[in-house]
This record gives sequence, structure tokens and C-alpha cells, in this order.
Amino acid sequence: MQNIEDIAIYKLSSEESLNEKSFEILNINPKEEIESGCDNKEKVHLFKLNVKEKMPIMYYTNIIFYDNLNKTLPEGMDIGSKVLIDLSKFEMKLVSRKDFYINVLENEFKNEIKLIQVYEYDLEIRR
Repeated sequence: MQNIEDIAIYKLSSEESLNEKSFEILNINPKEEIESGCDNKEKVHLFKLNVKEKMPIMYYTNIIFYDNLNKTLPEGMDIGSKVLIDLSKFEMKLVSRKDFYINVLENEFKNEIKLIQVYEYDLEIRR
């Protein structure tokens, strides 16, 4: 399956690098990725991979961001934003690295500040 347009995909990890020889599940939605993985960690790493058109990528649903309000799709084919990519097929070139902090509200009296280190990579097909 090939990507139909240039997109950015995201992976949140406690590790400082991605395993470049494996299949990885990434997310099109960075907010969803950050919300799902910031528990009990003061510092996390967010990897942003810029995927170009016609690169091999597999979407977890065949209708990304389709509005299924009328429930016409079968069970399990609702809105999805995850993708599967084989990183061994790509060369990763670091474009930038940035740090930012977010404030995570646990309850009305307690909050935590988390450091997110963002690594942005351009992907090129390995020859």
C-alpha cells in the first residue's frame, strides 16, 4: 500500500531513538499520541516522521477520518488514525530537535509538568 499524500506521523516513546530495523505503529494525530503515552514519565520523546507521497505505509483502517455517524461500516472499521510502517525500508535524516513542556492536570489540585523532546525526521526510501 502506498501513501496518497505527504503527511507527518508521530510516535511517543521513553527511548531516545526508534528501532530502525522494525515495524512501528505510529499515529497521524500528535495530540492523541501525547495524551495516550505521558503517564508516569517526566520526560518523553516524540518522533515526527515526514512521509512523502507514494512511500509504502499501511493504514489501520481503510477509511481514515471517515465520519461513521450513521454506523454503516462494520465493527472495527470506525475512525482510525494509526499507521503501520516498516522502518527498515527507509533512511531517517534528522531535520530538527526541539524541547517543549506541557502541563498535565491530574485533578483540580495536582498537576505535573512534562518535558517532551521532539525529533523530526525526513524519510527517504533505502536503495
